[in-house]
Amino acid sequence: MERPIFLSRFQVEEPLEETALYNASRVRDLLSQRPGLLYIHAYGRRPALDPMAFAYRLSRFRAVLGSAIPECRLGEAEGAFYVLAEMPEGAVPLGASPPAEELADLAARVAADLAACREAGLSFHRLEPALVWRDGRGAPLYLPPAWLHFPGLLCGVGETVAPEVRRSAHLQKGADSYALARFLGTLTRDRE
Repeated sequence: MERPIFLSRFQVEEPLEETALYNASRVRDLLSQRPGLLYIHAYGRRPALDPMAFAYRLSRFRAVLGSAIPECRLGEAEGAFYVLAEMPEGAVPLGASPPAEELADLAARVAADLAACREAGLSFHRLEPALVWRDGRGAPLYLPPAWLHFPGLLCGVGETVAPEVRRSAHLQKGADSYALARFLGTLTRDRE
């Protein structure tokens, strides 16, 4: 995917994910030196996205989960839609297997967050260790692919999405419960 010129103020530190729908990279803003994660959805032959719908969803999730949703800038430039998640200093990826003493606390926090979202009429559609980071205090941070729904994103994604959602490509009630079970299963898989 060609890099739009407006992104020249960001230094790519590490490519994270490249899918048919978007590219994700760990970046650093060269002006502020703030770390971030950048998701780019180039339109090409794909339909244009509705930034207002994404902004509404972002505001709803931030109202429910507060700082567990990183501050994000949404926009369109040069034929692409982008989401820049501005990560707090000290934020780190969760990793595939957090220490046992942290796992129970993490599981309780994630379950409580999903319950709060469900009560507010929101749901995650992807919940996997790669999409959960920890802030400098150890609290979970949920990355945009877990809660922003790009058109077609539910088609052909990994095992953390409920089978009935994969078949229908629509977000359904209960998908977050399935994702939580798979998430916890992934984190505990290598433990005795």
